Amino acid sequence: MPILGPGGIHLDFGYACVSVLVADCSPARTVTLGRLRALATDADRHRLLAEIARSNLRNTRRLLWHNIAHGLRLYRLTSNLVPFATHPVADGWDWAAELAPDFAELGAVARAYGLRLSSHPGQYTVLSTAHAAVRGAAFADLAYHARVMDLLGLGREGRMVIHVGGAQGGKAVALERFAAAFAATPAGVRQRLCIENDDVVFHTSDVLALCQELGVPMVLDLHHDLVNPGEAPLAALIDPIFATWAGAGRPPKVHVSSPRSEREPRAHAEDIDPLPFRSFLALLGERDCDIMVEAKAKDRALLTLLDTLGIGHPPLAATPGSRGGSAG
Repeated sequence: MPILGPGGIHLDFGYACVSVLVADCSPARTVTLGRLRALATDADRHRLLAEIARSNLRNTRRLLWHNIAHGLRLYRLTSNLVPFATHPVADGWDWAAELAPDFAELGAVARAYGLRLSSHPGQYTVLSTAHAAVRGAAFADLAYHARVMDLLGLGREGRMVIHVGGAQGGKAVALERFAAAFAATPAGVRQRLCIENDDVVFHTSDVLALCQELGVPMVLDLHHDLVNPGEAPLAALIDPIFATWAGAGRPPKVHVSSPRSEREPRAHAEDIDPLPFRSFLALLGERDCDIMVEAKAKDRALLTLLDTLGIGHPPLAATPGSRGGSAG
């Protein structure tokens, strides 16, 4: 069952990519391009990349078991599970075929325990760009993330979160470019994409209008709304934002972090300030949602917040009859 929060609402929590509590468990190991190029053959390069990717997948599986034990249903996959997957240095390597059994085992754990996985393609994955080369790289990166979700056995519930990007030529023009690029992506990408308000350019109202136009879910980032607020108060936007998730296959998703300081308001703090978070819970009322904590202290910050607020997080139970693989 989801975690029962204050006021009777159902909340599930998670964190992004890396644990600070589980030692020696990086899911994002990589290698330098120089080292790869120094290897004698493509086969040598592919062998090394496969070895690193398998280590990343094993460690991701360890983190899922850690999350299950602590009642954390949400988890953001790192973008670096398969290093250099979209780089020319890996041309000729069918990583998806070679790693399919490893992904299948990871996906089995997630499905058995009802985990909700997501990814967040990086800052260079920009659909609003005016540059064809940048847009082409964004298409390749999004295709990689969608392939990962396919290999995990996840449909549209495996969500990919992106920002609109830059506003070259003005917001209106950039939003038109985004919409055109979105329409050009494959169905496996479009059905998984969510758009998040950012902390500099496209505020909450901007992104809500875009999501309503495109028929895609909006991820509300509370920190970004704090430093880059829209025209309307957040209280007036919660219902229409959550309405974009109708039929999405999972609850609405909210990102939570706290400013590092008054001098660095956009940077993320180590932990979550519980007082503003209590205010957000009050704003939620009886609405259910998923909450992704983006604090620097990762799972430690999340568990501290839950304990501070008195929100229980008992271990998750497997679906009857499911097979989630070993905890090794």
